[in-house]
Amino acid sequence: MRVIILGCGYLGYNLYQSLSKRFETLICGLPSLYASKIEDYLIVDAFDEQQLDRLPLEGSIVIDTMALVSNQASSLEEEAVIQRICDNYRKLLYSLKKQNVKGLIFLSSGGTVYGDHENPSNESSILYPQTLYAKSKVALENLIKSVDINYLILRLSNPYGGYQLMNKSQGVIPVLIKKAYSHEIFELWSSRSCIRDYLYIDDFSRAIIKLINANCFNEVINVGSGIGTSLNDVINLVEDTTKEKVLIQDKNACVKQILTSVLDITKLTSLTGFNPSVDMKSGIEQECERVRRELNK
Repeated sequence: MRVIILGCGYLGYNLYQSLSKRFETLICGLPSLYASKIEDYLIVDAFDEQQLDRLPLEGSIVIDTMALVSNQASSLEEEAVIQRICDNYRKLLYSLKKQNVKGLIFLSSGGTVYGDHENPSNESSILYPQTLYAKSKVALENLIKSVDINYLILRLSNPYGGYQLMNKSQGVIPVLIKKAYSHEIFELWSSRSCIRDYLYIDDFSRAIIKLINANCFNEVINVGSGIGTSLNDVINLVEDTTKEKVLIQDKNACVKQILTSVLDITKLTSLTGFNPSVDMKSGIEQECERVRRELNK
């Protein structure tokens, strides 16, 4: 089985490290700081048909980890921005179809496309995307379903852990830990009572491997822990583990904030037998150890 990963940010890099131990795996995309740490990284514009022809796409599973818009992005012309994104992505889809890929795995955003839901959201829950990022994910989901290609749409919760560049402020957990150890102010752009579904990156990789091995296609599947944790509990866990007080400064968010987002992973479990193996306490302990080592280099 050959797997081709498009994009090399936090998710692409960590998936590559895990999947390459199980499958023949290639990773490609535009230059990035993460990509510079992979010797055999291929520089390819995924929206350029001639450049895509360089890849052994036939019979491969393609995993899209590309970030086409920031989760903090906003625009007064949302429809035009989303249209441009879809126009570009349509070129990629037809290239993949032409070259007979086995299937496309698209990483959507379970943490944003459902909006606020008091109870865990399942794949049939009404979508309520409130930001440009979330709306773009929903638009791409619909586009992918409209093309005659095997697809697997994964609505991913909030991944954390694994390798992460220290100068990248991605994800609340590693940033909180770094600020705690460095005695720097953490700027809080949401309520401490907001609840998220956090998934350790190794568990995410395991879920992907199980889905590939189960040959799951033409499905929309939530991928998360199925457990909600408040930001206040995350802060307390970081402080308990680091033995440091987190200095917090409240800020007003520029984009609409979701108060509660937890995923129902019943479908994922029934199809693959997957259950998360890393709880929040263990995951944060591992993250604290990683960040501490990085800061002491």
